[in-house]
Amino acid sequence: MQTQLKPTERQRRARQSLASKAAWKVNEWAFETSLSKSFVHELISEQKIKSVKLGGARLILTSPAAFLSSLAEQQSQDAA
Repeated sequence: MQTQLKPTERQRRARQSLASKAAWKVNEWAFETSLSKSFVHELISEQKIKSVKLGGARLILTSPAAFLSSLAEQQSQDAA
């Protein structure tokens, strides 16, 4: 029998804070969408997600949930 591991308090808080953020770092956004960082950079260069450069950091303004929802909507329209 396999035991499910409960998320630690730190992991739970991290997930909650990611859901309410205004901007994400590339690695955070990639983690939330299960996409590679290089593919996230492709999405940025193709302007499929909004981002800004602040100092040396790239911040993504499009929420992971909004992006994934838009993909689902686009796929359902393409199927129709």
